Amino acid sequence: MPGGKDGRSPKPQQQADLLGRLDAELGRIEEQLRALAAAKERIQDLLDAVVAITREVELPAVLRRIVTTAMELVGAHYGALGVLDESADHFGQFVAAGLSEQEHAALAELGFPRGLGLLGYAIRHPQPLRVDDISAHPATAGFPPGQRCPRTLLGVAINVRGKIYGGLYLSERRDGRPFDVHDENIVVALASAAGIAIDNVRLFEQVRAGSEQFQRLLLPTLPDLPF
Repeated sequence: MPGGKDGRSPKPQQQADLLGRLDAELGRIEEQLRALAAAKERIQDLLDAVVAITREVELPAVLRRIVTTAMELVGAHYGALGVLDESADHFGQFVAAGLSEQEHAALAELGFPRGLGLLGYAIRHPQPLRVDDISAHPATAGFPPGQRCPRTLLGVAINVRGKIYGGLYLSERRDGRPFDVHDENIVVALASAAGIAIDNVRLFEQVRAGSEQFQRLLLPTLPDLPF
């Protein structure tokens, strides 16, 4: 029966090489399919997270939800969100998650970061920041004595109405690996949704405060109603 170009069947070595290349190609396709499935799952997780964030109606709850959601999406041990003060030079608020009781106590004693070092660098530059070794980065300002220095960092600025509101930070992936471009993309997308959610809840709080003030002004002028 004809096989090769000369009418002869392929040699065993040729068959083995062909099967090897076929197995390699099938393995590559399988890996791509797994990657697509993982990407689809992360996108669905992101959509679910955005919906959960937009359900919050109190700003402190929104900020904490943003941090914990980002940690879940990239599998980070630690997360934080620094909110710039009115001068936009320092953090006026700092929401941290993932810390132990001792780390919380140390942070309360030392005071939260002011955004002068690497955290400030992450929101004063337009591109997201991924650092595999925090101690080696030139913008690192150092850590207080006795406080453990984390190794990796992923920082993304949060914008509200075209202005920098603060920075979202993740540190130390649970699998011990550095943050990658997929982590960066998912956190950038979350930060965009976070900016909208923060704006919405601030508008809601303004409307609620205005309504309460109107009621306080109106009540003294209402006549006594008979029952």
